[in-house]
Amino acid sequence: MKGPIENLPRQIEEDPSFVDAQKTPIHTLYFPQASNEEKVNIPTPTSESALAANRQPIHELSLALETTPTITLSPVESPSPEATSGAEVVVNALNVRSGPGTAYPAIDGLFRGASVAVVGRAENGWLKVHWQEGDQEKEGWVSGKSSYVATNEKVEEAPLLTLTAEAISPSPTATPRPTPTAEPTSAAIIQEKSAEKEVEVCRAVFWGDRNQPEVALTFDDGFSAQAIQTTLEVLRANNIQGTFFVIGSQLKAYPDLWRQAAADGHQICNHTYTHTYLSSLSGEEIKEELARWEAAAGEVLGEEYVRQMKQEFPYVRFPGGAGHNSEGVLEAVAEAGYRPIAWSAETYAAVLKNYNLNADPVAPIAQEVTAHVVNSAGRGTIILLHFNAWDTLYLNATIRGIIEKGLQPTTVSEVLR
Repeated sequence: MKGPIENLPRQIEEDPSFVDAQKTPIHTLYFPQASNEEKVNIPTPTSESALAANRQPIHELSLALETTPTITLSPVESPSPEATSGAEVVVNALNVRSGPGTAYPAIDGLFRGASVAVVGRAENGWLKVHWQEGDQEKEGWVSGKSSYVATNEKVEEAPLLTLTAEAISPSPTATPRPTPTAEPTSAAIIQEKSAEKEVEVCRAVFWGDRNQPEVALTFDDGFSAQAIQTTLEVLRANNIQGTFFVIGSQLKAYPDLWRQAAADGHQICNHTYTHTYLSSLSGEEIKEELARWEAAAGEVLGEEYVRQMKQEFPYVRFPGGAGHNSEGVLEAVAEAGYRPIAWSAETYAAVLKNYNLNADPVAPIAQEVTAHVVNSAGRGTIILLHFNAWDTLYLNATIRGIIEKGLQPTTVSEVLR
C-alpha cells in the first residue's frame, strides 16, 4: 500500500478537449498483452454461420493498446499479539484517514482481507486502527460500518476517545497526488453527503481476483437476436453463467430471450436505457437513464428480479467507458445504487476496428476474435464481448480455449468474491 486509495492512477483518461456534450468523447484504454507462451492454436472454421445476416455495428472508440505494469502491494501483517480488538476489511479497498470522518484527508489504504488492531473508537462509529507494514508501524482511522469492516466482539472494549478541538480539525492541505505509475485497483472512496449519510463511490472495476483461476465472461448491448440465441445455447451447453449488460431498449425488443437468460442463471445488468455516454449527462440525467433501464427490466423480468439485482449484483457498465474518470458520473451512479464494471480484455480495439465490418466476411474475423480472447484470458480477467456475429460465431471454441488454459469462465460476481 503506497498512499491513499484515491491517489491510485486510473485506466481511462478522458480527452479534456471534448467539453461539448454533443461531441463523442475519446478514450484511451490500456490492456495487458498476452505473453508468447500463453498463445494457443484455434481450430480452422469449417463453415460460415447464419449470424452473418445479423451483423450489427458497434460503437466506435479511438483506442490505444499498450502494456501497463502490475501494482505490487506490500503485505499487511496481522495485529500485534497484545492487541485484543481486531477488524478485517471486507470491501475491495478502504481509505485510512487522519481523523474519524470523511472530512479528514486519506493518508493510506487497506485492501480486502487486511487485518488491523482497533486501538480506539469515536462516538460517530469510526475506529482508530493500527497495523504493521514491513518495518513500519502504521495508524489511522477507518469507518466502522459493517459493510466496510468485520469486527470481533472485543472491539467494543476499545477505549472511547475524546478528541480535542485541535485533534479533530481536518488538515487544511490536501494530500499530494503521485505521478501515475501502475494500473488501478477497484478502489473505493467514501464521500460525505450529510452528517448522517455516506455514499460509497466506487471506481470502475477492471479485474477480478487475480489469485483465482477464473475469468468473467460479459456480453454487452443486445442488438442481434441470433447472436443472443447463439450465446444462450453455447453457454447452456457448457454449463456456464455469464453477466449481460443489456441496453434497456433492447430488453423490450427481445423479452422472451432475456427471460430465458435470467432463467438460465445469467446476470442481466444495467447498460443504460439509450446507450448514451454518461459523461455527456448531468447527475440527474444519469439517474434517469439508470431508472428507465430498471423500469424496462421490471416490465420484462419482473420487479422482484430488479430488487434482487440491486441487492446482490448491482452492476452497471458505462457505454463506451465514458465517465470512468468523472467524479460527477461516479457519484451519480453510486447514489443510484450501482457499482461500475469495466473490462481488462475486449475485442473491438484488438481486432474488429481493423476491418470493414459491413463488407468483410464474418468467419475469418470471428476466428481472430476467438484467438485474441483466449490468448488474453488470465486469472481475474473481465472479458468484454458483444452480442454480435464476430464475438459469438466461435464462442464455443473461445470457451473451450479458456478452459484448456486452466481457467473457468463465470460471472462478474464470482470473480469478485
